Amino acid sequence: MTPKDTAQRGVMVGGMQLQDARTKRAFFSLDLVDLDALDPKDAIQRVPMTFLAHGFAVDPRRRGVAVVLEKKGPGAAVVDLVGRRALATVEPSPGHHFYGHGQFAKDGSVLYCVETELSTRRGVLSVRDRDTFRVLGDVPTFGQNPHDCVLLDGGVMLVTNGGGPVGTEEHGSVCLVELATGKLLERSVVTKGEWNAGHLAVSDAGTFAVSSAPRDGLPEKESPGGVSFRRGGGPLRPMDEPRDVTGRMLGESLSVAVHEASGVAVVTNPWGNLMTLWDVREGQLLEARAMEFPRGVTLSLDGSAFVVTHGKGAIMTLFSADRAVTSLGDAGGGTISGSHVYAWDGEGARR
Repeated sequence: MTPKDTAQRGVMVGGMQLQDARTKRAFFSLDLVDLDALDPKDAIQRVPMTFLAHGFAVDPRRRGVAVVLEKKGPGAAVVDLVGRRALATVEPSPGHHFYGHGQFAKDGSVLYCVETELSTRRGVLSVRDRDTFRVLGDVPTFGQNPHDCVLLDGGVMLVTNGGGPVGTEEHGSVCLVELATGKLLERSVVTKGEWNAGHLAVSDAGTFAVSSAPRDGLPEKESPGGVSFRRGGGPLRPMDEPRDVTGRMLGESLSVAVHEASGVAVVTNPWGNLMTLWDVREGQLLEARAMEFPRGVTLSLDGSAFVVTHGKGAIMTLFSADRAVTSLGDAGGGTISGSHVYAWDGEGARR
């Protein structure tokens, strides 16, 4: 395919689960949707996978190479996004499962993977060799059932811990960990006792959003999840109001993305068939929109649009990344049915 003069919105990447119509057997792919493709037939590409991809970490040293990870399980793979093929599998630490996400060091020297020790639910970031992905050590996440992680400047990682079942003292939390020493620098506890801590969206220094699902032991599709914001180093504040909206945020508040310039956060609740828009700075609801089974949300590379995947047909819709969040139209369907969508620059992929 021929590139445009400049990359605009980027290539959207995410997991897809399909089913063989005859055998009913599930199979999986990592889908790539080029929002800048000149020819529509070139817009969607697929990489066969053996598990449903959840987390996505681009290798800063190798063009077009990324590691994808399973949400809860042993699955992880190194993927050539340009050649559209899996290069190698990555194994969890003994007695562990991967638990969603991972990040490369900014210089690509090591890979950090979120893992849970199955016997204790203790969370760690496994530290892995950049070439062989062999485990070199681990860093504690300071909680149980960790999930998401975001690498910040200064060699520190922001990581979520889902916590233990409802009724236990192990609440969901967001921890700031110094990677070189394994030292806990800050810990923000999710104050809603019914919520865990799931996915992160980081805005400016000290400001982040964390989405939550009902804690284990609660009805996962009928109990409400939600979102909390922390601004400028202050406390982590759960969004309780307005109740007629927060009560409809059923099940997991799955994905969250923040547009820093406008201060708008978008949160998806698949089981509530709801997308909510929030003012991160003021901690207030802007709007609630009915939407069939919304899942992944991210920003386009140029920051002009929120990209949301939704519906039984795995539709991808673009919305303006401003206070109005108006629909910019669909970018096709039948792709990226998993929990998340990521923006990639497509370097080396356009020919």
